[in-house]
Amino acid sequence: MVCAASAYPLPGYSDEPTVPEIVENLFSAKQDEAKKAFTTISVRKPSEAVPLLKKILISRHDSGKHSIAYQALLQYPVSNNFDTWVEVLNNSPSFLIQEKIIKHLSLTRDKRIVQPIVQQLSNQFYTVRKTSVQALKNFNDDRIYPHILNMANSRNPLFRIYALEAIYHLYDQRLYDLLIDMLRDNNHSVRYYSLHCLEKNDLSKSLNTIKKIAIHDSNSEVRVKAINIISTSRSLTPYNVLVQCIADSSKDVRFAAIHALGNLNYDTTAVRMSNQLYAESDKKIKELIIHTLIRFDTGAGFSGLSKILLHDKDIMLKIRSAYAMGVIQDRKAIPYLFQGLQDRDMRVVAEVCNALGSYDSQDVIEKLISVVNSSQSHYTRTSALYSLKRIKAKSSLLPLFEQYTLEQDPVMKFKLKDIIQYLIRQFT
Repeated sequence: MVCAASAYPLPGYSDEPTVPEIVENLFSAKQDEAKKAFTTISVRKPSEAVPLLKKILISRHDSGKHSIAYQALLQYPVSNNFDTWVEVLNNSPSFLIQEKIIKHLSLTRDKRIVQPIVQQLSNQFYTVRKTSVQALKNFNDDRIYPHILNMANSRNPLFRIYALEAIYHLYDQRLYDLLIDMLRDNNHSVRYYSLHCLEKNDLSKSLNTIKKIAIHDSNSEVRVKAINIISTSRSLTPYNVLVQCIADSSKDVRFAAIHALGNLNYDTTAVRMSNQLYAESDKKIKELIIHTLIRFDTGAGFSGLSKILLHDKDIMLKIRSAYAMGVIQDRKAIPYLFQGLQDRDMRVVAEVCNALGSYDSQDVIEKLISVVNSSQSHYTRTSALYSLKRIKAKSSLLPLFEQYTLEQDPVMKFKLKDIIQYLIRQFT
């Protein structure tokens, strides 16, 4: 702290600057002069400087001076200059200054500051509203709620959302009916934020209402929010709601429902998943259903997976479908995999060969040997060869040896030799 002796001379001296000059010198490019002006204000606290600092802080033309003026005003206690602090809070064009003032006022624990901070709950700047809420959480004061209620009843949906932002953190059970009523608001964002508030503050009481919204709300974003809420609730079984949404017209709702069913391990929905995969047009949902069927460890009749493998235009989806058929290891998939060997893309054929390696049967072995012997693709031949290695069938030894004797490709010949030696070791 700088002592008084380093400040400007005491009144009465001929070179004593006026208070306006002291305030102006706060912003001097000369550091010594600016420091001396600040020390004078800090030590003597001339009352005449307060309105000058206020004028700078609420000016839109002196934004470069706001930070220094704020530091100077901090030298004056809130209790003696309450109206000035409130006026700066209400009129400052800088959200950074408003945030700082709110934090400073809240430290005083003076209940007079509650009402001015409450007014900032409708500030245009999110960070100011957030800082106001954090400050008000420390005050158990009912004066907080009238302003929130006024915003909630505003014709402007923006203020209704501001009200919900505040309610989220400052919830009181007396606001429950208001939130339920706001779930019927014409604005979907208001409905969404109402769900957000109920999720945090009074979920168990509102679950039945949220279930209805998940099915019937006119906005898909709101429905997805409702689905996500009921899917993570421990006090509700959302099966019936989610099943109704598997084939919903909204792809976002479909995705949310299918994702939730997978996470909840509702494998009884596998047939519905397969049927939806058959009819589905959205790539991300197709990927999700395939992933879910793998998770459920069932092809559910393979109507969906087979259609993707044999008829989808997306190569990566076809590959994923073939992979699923191999992981699930249901012999009903074998006929579809055989058909998949006719695909024009070698990447698909290679994955089909890899999937067939999960099935130890003579017809599969014969198909894989056929690929090894006749395919023009080194990639697919290698995949078929390593699937035969996984199956480890004695019946594959002689055909592979015959191919080895005829093989012209040196790389493939080496791989054939390696697999033949491996199989011989298995049976000797």
